[in-house]
Amino acid sequence: MKVDICINFNDLVPPPRMGMVMGEKPPYYQQLLYLVKSIKLNWDKNIHDYSIYVHHSRELAEEKKLELESIGCKVIFNPSETQAYFNRENILSYETGGDYTLILDTDILVLSTPS
Repeated sequence: MKVDICINFNDLVPPPRMGMVMGEKPPYYQQLLYLVKSIKLNWDKNIHDYSIYVHHSRELAEEKKLELESIGCKVIFNPSETQAYFNRENILSYETGGDYTLILDTDILVLSTPS
């Protein structure tokens, strides 16, 4: 079974006092790196193979795009998306090769392979 892990992301700084975090949230790009690294560390590809797709609609610095690609992400730019924060349902309009699509936000960590 192959899972396409899709992450909606824009390289913005979270507004202060947003969500349940006291103080400053890490920038979304840093959250994205934490998430991807947790997948790489904790997901067993022998149980469920996966590919990681990062969807964004705002410009992303070339060095950040290259860094994401170097750690195995496929970076997809959608300039027609008009929201400041990429709408996750738009991810489903992209064809990928997996059997299933798992959509994640940047502010989580993957602790183990789903069963």
